[in-house]
Parts: sequence; C-alpha cells; structure tokens
Amino acid sequence: MLQRVATKLRKNRLRTRIFCFNRKNRRSPKRALARQHALFYKAMKQFIRQQLGWVLAFALTLSAVGQQLPKDRLAQYNVGDRVRVHMADGSDYKGRIAAKTDSDFSLEVKSKGPVRLTYADLRSVKADKGGGKTKWIVIGAVAAAAVVIGLIFAARLHNEGAI
Repeated sequence: MLQRVATKLRKNRLRTRIFCFNRKNRRSPKRALARQHALFYKAMKQFIRQQLGWVLAFALTLSAVGQQLPKDRLAQYNVGDRVRVHMADGSDYKGRIAAKTDSDFSLEVKSKGPVRLTYADLRSVKADKGGGKTKWIVIGAVAAAAVVIGLIFAARLHNEGAI
C-alpha cells in the first residue's frame, strides 16, 4: 500500500491529508488514518508491556530482598526476650523465649506455662513491647501529680483571697 501526503491551503488553514491508494488507485483517507492508529496502538502496547516488565522485575527484586524467614526473624531475639508469635494455624502466643534449638523453640506463656513450637509452623514473630502495666502506672502518676499541683495552686489562691 502506498501512502502520499497532500497539503492544501483551504480557508486560510493548512491542512494535511494522508492518502492510501488501494489496488484500484482510489484514495481512502479513512483507511490511512485507521492504519496510523493501528500502528500507534501497536507501538504503545509494546512500550507498555516492556515498561510493565521492568516495573514487575524491580518490585519482585525489592520484595525478595526485604523478606526474611520467620526462623531468621526469631534468631535476632535472645533467650528471655518477650515476643509475640503468630502460628500458621492461626493461634497466637505471647511470652518469653525459654529455649531455642535447631528445629524448635519454647515459649514461657503465663496462662499455659512452657509451650514448645516448631519453626515449620511459625508464620510471624514480633517483639512484644509489654508495657501494659508500666504505661498505666505512668499515666496514673502523671494524673496524680496534676491533681496535687492543682490543689496546691487552689489553696494558695484561696489563702491570698483571690477566690
């Protein structure tokens, strides 16, 4: 198929038309435009596939680098550290690490005592901040201090006759 570009000046505007000649030497601008669109979309599909491939390869590389096995995550904690363990069957345990071996480890859980768990059943391990009692003790101490300071300030104002 041959293509020819024709430029015409019509009503003070420069118009460019692309003509395709079919076998009977008839000009068909619609066919030429359709061919241009088809080539453009084909090039865009190829470009998007290529870029998408690079993005996916980069994302997979990043996810593989940042991922650790739960056994390796448990290795960063020492015996006696407080941890929260999520198992593959959905159960959660919170306690102190009592012992670690090559195939399993044991947790000292308050409600159940020592629990022996295997690395194969382990889904995730997190440090247990604890701090439940400590946090409330600190909040209570700050509140008590605020009340005492408020009472002292009120008594002082009352003695000066402001109240």
